[in-house]
Amino acid sequence: MLFVKDKKMSLNNVFALFGNPVEHSCSPEIHQEFQKFTGLKYKYRKHLVKKYTFEKKVKDFFNSGGLGANITTPFKKRSFFLCDQITKRAFMSKSINTIKKQPNGLLLGDDTDGIGLIYDLNRLNIIKKNSKLLLIGSGNAAASSVNYLLNFGCNLTMTNRTISKAFKIAQLYQSYKHQIKVLPMKDITKENYNLIINATSCGIYNQAPNINYDIINENVFCYDMFYKKNKKTQFLVHCKEKGAKNCFDGFGMLIAQAAHTFLLWHGMFPYIDKIYERFMKKITVN
Repeated sequence: MLFVKDKKMSLNNVFALFGNPVEHSCSPEIHQEFQKFTGLKYKYRKHLVKKYTFEKKVKDFFNSGGLGANITTPFKKRSFFLCDQITKRAFMSKSINTIKKQPNGLLLGDDTDGIGLIYDLNRLNIIKKNSKLLLIGSGNAAASSVNYLLNFGCNLTMTNRTISKAFKIAQLYQSYKHQIKVLPMKDITKENYNLIINATSCGIYNQAPNINYDIINENVFCYDMFYKKNKKTQFLVHCKEKGAKNCFDGFGMLIAQAAHTFLLWHGMFPYIDKIYERFMKKITVN
């Protein structure tokens, strides 16, 4: 893909990540690579914010000249109400992970998690039309992904510790009622899934979702949306112990959603194959 350098873009332009925690995030390194490949120059900073200061910190950032922000756990739903305008996919998920300050000063909110997931699953070649897929979790990441998974043609089972949250998401997709169902975790016992995705935040706390791991075998693809630098998540550790041969963490998803964020901010999509190669050697779980 060809790139045109934006002469107006400089290191005086600041973008940022807001969340808690943020120390594990590789987003700054990813944006450094995007700059190398596109020729754009800008600053990208991480901000650890407390729950009661989140809205003020984000508003202060944009009021002081910030041009774009990424939002991570646990603020994606709260950021929905900071935006003046939102994209269709953000409206569906009720979750915002990307904010852009537009030339008119209005804040545009977007959600690139779902499209980032599908991009990575395709890259890994582990998703097919009519795949039987188990999605664990009903938080922001899961809500962002359901629409893309259903549109892809997957037969989706959702489960969550608080089952009412899974039902709430599923009810948004009545037109796909033959493709989506909800089951309590205790009832996930006999299905033969092609792909199991952990969309919970357990990995942040070095934990794994409490499912019956006996459903996993060597033929099941296992994917954790979370990632840890140079380590397997506990979910993937359990999957490996049950014989799964194809286990993947969410670092590829992070790169893909960051690329779509870059597209919203700068109007161009970075060529990310080389960036995958560079980072996967260091970080991806083998």
